[in-house]
Amino acid sequence: MNSSRFIINLHRPTSKGLAMFIKDKTELKTKFRALYDQAERLLDAGSVDVEVKKHTTTRTNAQNNYYWLVCSEVAKFLDDAGLTYGELDYSGEIIHLINKKKTGIKTTTKLSISDFCDYMTKIIVYWQEKTAFEWMPSELPASYLEQRGFTNEYLH
Repeated sequence: MNSSRFIINLHRPTSKGLAMFIKDKTELKTKFRALYDQAERLLDAGSVDVEVKKHTTTRTNAQNNYYWLVCSEVAKFLDDAGLTYGELDYSGEIIHLINKKKTGIKTTTKLSISDFCDYMTKIIVYWQEKTAFEWMPSELPASYLEQRGFTNEYLH
């Protein structure tokens, strides 16, 4: 596995269990020893599932903040145009619910940083198309995140 990061999950089929993040080979022996001890205890009560997978970093708080900024901007644009959602005025929360329905993604919490970037592109294009390209985000995702210290290497 070279020096790439990975996650190990150890649990009984009916419990949440234990997850460890290992960033490089120097941590393997120590962390595997702890996992071995935990597995022994779990095996006293039944079988154990062990999962080893490559670590992916989930979307950042800055990305989530940008998402809510976009939702609020879309809602304001639609409100300013005099549009309503049934009898309700548009809000960031209503735009969020529409996005969830449109994309089929109920939560972005577990999306990788890269997958979240793709998700935001789809959301932005969707609302641009729905508004005949009248609405534009005040800030593009890359510039928003770059201003907060994120680089292209980090985001992809």
